[in-house]
Amino acid sequence: MKGKKITLFSTLELENKAEDKEVSEYEKNISKKNKVRCTFNGVLDEEKHLKLNYITSNKWLKNDPFLKEIENNASEIYFHVLRAINQYESEVEELCITWRGDAEELISKVRDELAQRLSEATPTLGEAEIYRIADQMTSKWIALCPLGIE
Repeated sequence: MKGKKITLFSTLELENKAEDKEVSEYEKNISKKNKVRCTFNGVLDEEKHLKLNYITSNKWLKNDPFLKEIENNASEIYFHVLRAINQYESEVEELCITWRGDAEELISKVRDELAQRLSEATPTLGEAEIYRIADQMTSKWIALCPLGIE
């Protein structure tokens, strides 16, 4: 393997895998919203789009097990985390409807605002965990629709 380039996954492999299985409603939401995020000057960057779909899906799927781990190990912190998430989720849809910036700015705003609220609600939770929760929840909201990107 000396001097040979190694590719862990290629765009073609991702496309073939997507064609081989039935696409869920959640995957359609992710793809639709990430298409907006990966379109520059009216041109979709297909490779970035596929990679971003993969990243978003992985973050979303890792969210519930991570929250369950917090619940099992620190139920009081979990209660405060869930309360902050649920309260902010109710505001995200309205924010998306009235948003006038670009898609990436909206994603950053939602992620950062959730991290701020989690930090205030759970000062004993570490910064890395707070940002992980905010990042994963943002991906979950992309998949499940509260975070609308037009």
